[in-house]
Amino acid sequence: MRRLFVLARIELLDFFSKYKTGMGIKAGKLGNILVYLTLGILAIPFVQMSFDAYNTFLSIGKPELTITFMYITGILFISLTAVPFLFSSFFYARDLKFLATLPIPEEYIVFSKLSTLYIYLLGINFLVFYPAVVIYVVNWNFKPIAFILGLLVWLLSPLVPLFFSTLVSLALMRVAARSNKKNFLTMFFGLALFILLFGARFMIIEKSGVEIEGLVATLEDYFPPAIWIRRAVSGSLKDILYFILLNFFVIMGLRFTVRKLYKIAILTFDQEGAHRGRIYYKQRNKIIQLLKRNIQIILKQPIFLINTLISLAIPWLILLISIISGDLSLTFFTLPENKYRAVQLILGISSAPALLANLSATSISREGSTFWETRVLPVSTWDNIRSRMMTTVLINFLASFVLGILLISLFQIQFYFFIPGVFFLLTLNLFLAAIDLIINIYRPYLNWSNPTVAIKNNLNVLLSLAFRLVPIMIFFSVFSYSSILGYGNTIFILGLIFLFLYLLTRRYLKVRMVKKFEQIVS
Repeated sequence: MRRLFVLARIELLDFFSKYKTGMGIKAGKLGNILVYLTLGILAIPFVQMSFDAYNTFLSIGKPELTITFMYITGILFISLTAVPFLFSSFFYARDLKFLATLPIPEEYIVFSKLSTLYIYLLGINFLVFYPAVVIYVVNWNFKPIAFILGLLVWLLSPLVPLFFSTLVSLALMRVAARSNKKNFLTMFFGLALFILLFGARFMIIEKSGVEIEGLVATLEDYFPPAIWIRRAVSGSLKDILYFILLNFFVIMGLRFTVRKLYKIAILTFDQEGAHRGRIYYKQRNKIIQLLKRNIQIILKQPIFLINTLISLAIPWLILLISIISGDLSLTFFTLPENKYRAVQLILGISSAPALLANLSATSISREGSTFWETRVLPVSTWDNIRSRMMTTVLINFLASFVLGILLISLFQIQFYFFIPGVFFLLTLNLFLAAIDLIINIYRPYLNWSNPTVAIKNNLNVLLSLAFRLVPIMIFFSVFSYSSILGYGNTIFILGLIFLFLYLLTRRYLKVRMVKKFEQIVS
C-alpha cells in the first residue's frame, strides 16, 4: 500500500510540475501566487453563474434548485474534461511504458494515475459546484451541518462522472484504435465543453425560473443522485448515505473499467506521442511554403486547432447571443443619431479576433522539439520570423474582415467606412502580431510533452493578453475626439497610429530580435 501512495505522490508532483513549467514560471512564492491567481480568475464566471442561478430560483421560492442546477452543470463539465484527460494519461503519456516495467501491481499504476485525475477534477468541481453550496447555505439555510455535508458532496462528486467518462473512453478506444485522427476526439470534447459553459450561462440569464425548474425536474427524474445532493446539502443524513453508497459501487466499477483502459493502452497505442507530420518545402516561394508549414502545425494538432477556433468563435457567439437575447437591438443602432455607437461596436467586435487569438505569442512554442527544422531550411532568419507574423495576420485579419462585412450589413453603415475600417484592422493585426512574436522570442518554450501546455498554460499568452490594454486605451482615447474629427477620419487616424507602432516594432524585430531568434535552441 505504501508503494501506491509513493507512486500517487510522484504522479501528482509530476502533474503540478508540468503545469508550472507550462506556465513558464519557476518554483517559489511568485510561482505559487501566479497559480492561485489563475485559479481565482477562472472561478469568477462560475461564482457569478451561481449567484445568477440562486437569484433566478429564489424568484420562484425554490433556491435549493441552485444546488441541483450547478451540480448537474458540474457533472457535465467534469465528464467532458475527464475523457481527454484519460486519453492523455493512458494513451499519450510517455511514462506508461516505464511504469509497466516496475515490480508493482498494475492496479497501483492505474490508481496512481487516477489520483492525479481526481485532484484535477476536484479542483474543477470546487470552481463549478461549491460556490453554489456556499451561496445557498449562507443566504438561505445557514446550518453548520450543511457546510460539512456540502464539503463531503464536493469530495465525492467527481467519482460518478469519472466512471462515466471511463466507459465513454473505453467505447471510443475501439474507434480510435482504427483511426489516424485520434486526437480529434480531444477537439470534440473541448468544443463541447465550450458550448456547455455558454449554454448554461445563457440559460440562467435568459430563461425564467419556472422554465429552468421544469428542466431540472426532468433531469432529476433521470438522475436521482441530483435529488440526493439537494437534500443532503439541506441537512438530510439519509440522502448523504445514499450518495456515499452510490460512490462505493462506483469505486468498485472504476477498479474494473480503468484496468481495462490500462490494458488497451499497453497493447494498442504507441507511447511515443504525437505525429510530427511532414516538412513542406519548395525551392521557390519560400514565404508561401513557410506559411503553409505554420498553418499545417495548427491544423494537424487538434489542441492548437481547437484553441484557435474557440478564440475566433468568441466574438461570433457574443454577437449571436446578444441578438437572440435582445441586448443588441439592430433597430436601435440603425438610427442616424446612434451611428457613432454602431461604428464603435463594429470596430470593437471586428477587432476581437486580433485581441483574443494571439497566435504569434506561441508561434515558436507550438513547434516544440521540431523547432530545429526551420533552422536547417534554406531561408533567412528574417523570412522565418516574418512568416510567423504573416500567419497570424492572415488568420486573424480574415476573421476580422468577415465579421466587419457582416456587421456593416446588419447595422446599415455606409460603405464610406469600409476602406478606413479595413486599414485599421490590418494595421492593428500587424502591430499585435509583431508584439506577440517579440514576447515569444524572449520567452520560447520548446520542451513540452503535451501540446496543451504550449498554448494554454503558457505565461506568454497571459502577457500578450495583458498588453491588449494598450490598443484598447488608444482606441477609446482617439475616439473621444470623433465628434470633431469625424468617424471616417477617426478610424483612419487609428490606422495610422497602429501603422506607426507596427513599423517601430517591425524595426525592433529586424534589428534586435533576429540575433536572439538565432540563439534559440530546442
